[in-house]
Amino acid sequence: MMCAHYRVERRADGSPWELGRGAMGVTYKAYDTQLRVDVALKVINPAQVGDPKTQALFLREARAAARVHHGNVASVVFLNQDAANPFYAMEFIAGESLRDWMQTRCPLAPLLAIGLGEQIAQGLQAIHAENVIHRDLKPGNVMIVRAAAGREKGASESDPATWQAKIIDFGLARGFAGDSLSSNAAAVTTGFRGTAVYASPEQCQERADIDGRSDLYSLGCILWEMLVGAPPFRGSSLHELLTLHVSRPLPLARLSHLPPSLRAVVAELLAKDPDARFANATSLVKALERCRERILSGAESVDESSPPSELETVVAVAEPPSTRKTAAPTSRRAGGAASESTPRNRRLMGALGAIAFGAIVVAAGLIAGWWRQSPPVAEKVPSVTAVAPSVVSVPTPAPSAVLVSRPTPAPIPEKSIAVLPFENLSEDKDNAFFADGMQDDVLTSLAKIKDLTVISRSSVRAYGGALAAGQLREVGQALGVSHVLEGRIRRSGDRLLLTVQLIDTRNNRQVWGERYDRTLSDSLTLQGELAKEIAQALRATLTPAEQTSIGTKPTENAEAYMLYLRARELEARYLTSDEEWVRAQNLYQQAVDLDPKFALARARLSMAIGRDTEGPEGDRAAKARARAEADEARRLQPGLGEASLAVAHVFFWGEGDYNRALQELKRTEMLMPNSADVYAARASIYLRQGKWRERIAALQHGALLDPRNAHVLTALARTMRWVRDWPAALTVRDRIELSVPKSDPSYVVSRWSRAFDESNMLGITTPFRSAIDELSGGFQAALLKPFRFQLAMLERDFVTAQEQIKDLPALNSPLVTELRT
Repeated sequence: MMCAHYRVERRADGSPWELGRGAMGVTYKAYDTQLRVDVALKVINPAQVGDPKTQALFLREARAAARVHHGNVASVVFLNQDAANPFYAMEFIAGESLRDWMQTRCPLAPLLAIGLGEQIAQGLQAIHAENVIHRDLKPGNVMIVRAAAGREKGASESDPATWQAKIIDFGLARGFAGDSLSSNAAAVTTGFRGTAVYASPEQCQERADIDGRSDLYSLGCILWEMLVGAPPFRGSSLHELLTLHVSRPLPLARLSHLPPSLRAVVAELLAKDPDARFANATSLVKALERCRERILSGAESVDESSPPSELETVVAVAEPPSTRKTAAPTSRRAGGAASESTPRNRRLMGALGAIAFGAIVVAAGLIAGWWRQSPPVAEKVPSVTAVAPSVVSVPTPAPSAVLVSRPTPAPIPEKSIAVLPFENLSEDKDNAFFADGMQDDVLTSLAKIKDLTVISRSSVRAYGGALAAGQLREVGQALGVSHVLEGRIRRSGDRLLLTVQLIDTRNNRQVWGERYDRTLSDSLTLQGELAKEIAQALRATLTPAEQTSIGTKPTENAEAYMLYLRARELEARYLTSDEEWVRAQNLYQQAVDLDPKFALARARLSMAIGRDTEGPEGDRAAKARARAEADEARRLQPGLGEASLAVAHVFFWGEGDYNRALQELKRTEMLMPNSADVYAARASIYLRQGKWRERIAALQHGALLDPRNAHVLTALARTMRWVRDWPAALTVRDRIELSVPKSDPSYVVSRWSRAFDESNMLGITTPFRSAIDELSGGFQAALLKPFRFQLAMLERDFVTAQEQIKDLPALNSPLVTELRT
């Protein structure tokens, strides 16, 4: 994809590298083939290319940004005015938005907030000097990158000099009265424009005489959020939010922990009357400098011990209408990963969220029989559809409230590795299962080494061929690893040729490589040999138990090993077909029949059998068989991590003994410290126990080991929704969208879900409604009914809700599954 001398870059899955998307345009990461630098390329949405008004607005945006040349403002470097292909290029900022950056850091220390606020003010100073007002200043339109000082060894994260702020996105910018930018008739817009959470009172009133002081008010909202952890105003509708900015007094008590001079600056920035604010950005910069001086000199102290109570992320856990213990929803996929939805629980009566259904039954008298079924979670379940006090009431925090803390992103570990899919070079393409199986075996062996961080197989599946595509650096960043193992395998008859190389993703340097030429019988210990060589290359320490574990030959029977690899390949697909699950079980059983001492196959067989044994309704014969296979696997190989995991599954799925399952999982973690399956199982147990803090921690740890697993991330996003940590839910949703191909229906579902969570956070339904309208193309009308029903419920439009609830689609669709939670 080329635009003039710019080449749009692609991600590892082949899709264009999208940086952002708005109502008018899309921004991509691109490469300037002339200057040989990365740039950000913004293009008009294809459907709007021929619209004169859109073209005029796009041109105005590019010209507004091009006027400004300042270190705290993104620069425009090229404009293509071709009506058939309009685009412009700006500097590429290799950082993250202030919105995302703040999620793990708020509330900020006063000095850090002052430093960043001063940088943004200096950027506004340069913008206003060109007679331009931004009109959409918000955390999402400020990028944060590491400054030169921040890249030095030992740089402090809390030092303002570590970070550089850059203002982006001039999509709503316009000139002051009389300026050429404001006189373009084709680009005139009517109605409220901007982001209501950060809009000035005069902008909310749609006044025509706004100037740079409107941007200063928006900066005041950002500073407030930096220091308090949330914007100054929230509303249940767009109208209410605009009214709050215009007439509601500031809740200044929430700033009581701040130094007096800083409180005064924020209060002046957020004055309702523009004349009562700072006259310009220059005055604000000087005021922030004085705040810093007073704090550093000791004239004013910073009270770090008693922040406002509202800064704690406290959520209440509400009682569900039903507490029947047979409603625990879980189905498992490869290795026991939980997607938390079983065929038995995907019934019509339990399809919709408990609170949403309760509301429609009370308000419209609809289908009372559906309400009698259990909610998705058998234990205490948060009221997951509460959006704002005026829509659905939010329960008061109870003594058992959960305190949810957001983890600080960890640096990439030095001893971390992802085993990329092995390339199958065999003439017989049916041998692809062998390449996949060898990759899985090597990865599993490495995962048993505690001194390493090893990424799970489901997260590396999309990165086959990354070396040939020159994308190893991007893979390392996406997966959070310093090294990858790349391999090529050729099988011909009884001979096996394997070539592997260990590469440092940070500099594309080969750290280690080897070529193995073996018979199939001799290859049964190959994965252990590879694991030891790789651990040595990464300077990882192996305990005696780890050396014994990875060096143990799985079986003496090559044919049994082939059957095992075929079964593992089937499991790795996250199967949904019962027939294929039966086929996998049969393959494991055949492997065990050929070699009764094949403990690994017995452990996997136990877990495959146990997938249908949960609850009192589970097949008793299958429960007994799963228990027997797990016990025999442990007897044959007491130190086998998979055997311990199988025993934990028996306690959990088959017997419902959560405490013994958790105890067994502790043993499993010692034997397989890098197994994401351990944390997935824990998260499912904590779901049933109503232990939300523990569940979130387990899912977060699982996401570190399996960062591109959409199943794990979706469970984490849903849990953040349940505890009403909306910013965290949005952050996880963003990760899901990067993990799922855009052609996958679940990608669209995730986009809708993100918009739903954003509506919850802001207290307005606009994001949810916009997402439904934007993404509904290509979906059958029936498949949209669950989300249109949810939208109608949030807006208390019960007539529309009653209409949408008719003829719901199949309940195993991802749309209804998402709505139900």
